[in-house]
Amino acid sequence: MKALVCALVVLVAAAPVSADTYVTSHIMTNTTWDLAGSPYIIQGDINGDIWVDSGSTLTIDPGVIVRFAADVRLEAHNGSAIHAVGTPGNPILFTSDSGTPAPGDWDSFGLNNGASSEFSHCVIEYGKYNLYLFYSDPALVSYCTIRYCQTDGIRIEATEATITNCSIVNNMRAIKIVGPDVSPVINYCDIYDNNEYNLWVGLYEQLPVVTINAENNWWGTDIEEEIGWWIYIHSSGEGFVEVDFDPWLHDTPVDDTVTWGRIKALFAD
Repeated sequence: MKALVCALVVLVAAAPVSADTYVTSHIMTNTTWDLAGSPYIIQGDINGDIWVDSGSTLTIDPGVIVRFAADVRLEAHNGSAIHAVGTPGNPILFTSDSGTPAPGDWDSFGLNNGASSEFSHCVIEYGKYNLYLFYSDPALVSYCTIRYCQTDGIRIEATEATITNCSIVNNMRAIKIVGPDVSPVINYCDIYDNNEYNLWVGLYEQLPVVTINAENNWWGTDIEEEIGWWIYIHSSGEGFVEVDFDPWLHDTPVDDTVTWGRIKALFAD
């Protein structure tokens, strides 16, 4: 019995201790958010913004929770970068700080004139723009869940992005792509059950024709006409942009393997 008690004491002592970390000023040097400081609560500066600036990189460790106060945003500016790379068993959560979260609680998260960045195994929910990629270097988004967004689950503007193996559901629009002349790649994703469009593409004003590679996604249906209903293309002229969604998947590409982490997630608040 004494040996068991000692073992339990050692385990408790070795367990990581976390505490709320309030983020109220811009990030001007290379910074890591780890489990010891989680959850990180983004309260913003006087304007409600937190910038990663001065060429810095914000690294967010697996399992970290980031909560946003009302109307605030977190963006990498001026050649800075964000690397938020979780794991299948320890995703990174970006969510509302409200006790009763709702779409539009906080503003946005992502890049604004940022450097190459990566977002993997993240859950991003309840923003106005959940993930925003604006006039930045290439960005990789993989194995992320983007949901409950008031407007665009992912908004891409003048940024080359690769989006793979993501679930983008229950938003107003799943993905909005705004030119000029970028051609993001969107493959092996679940993109369905969004209120307005699954994909909105527009403002391509120059030749040659730009083709968006949206092949091998599950659109919630395997009927070509129905897939097309939920894709909107807006252009100031004819033939400036097209969306290639053929071939499409006939079922979800999401891994349905049962793990202990997924069982726990079913009962999470």
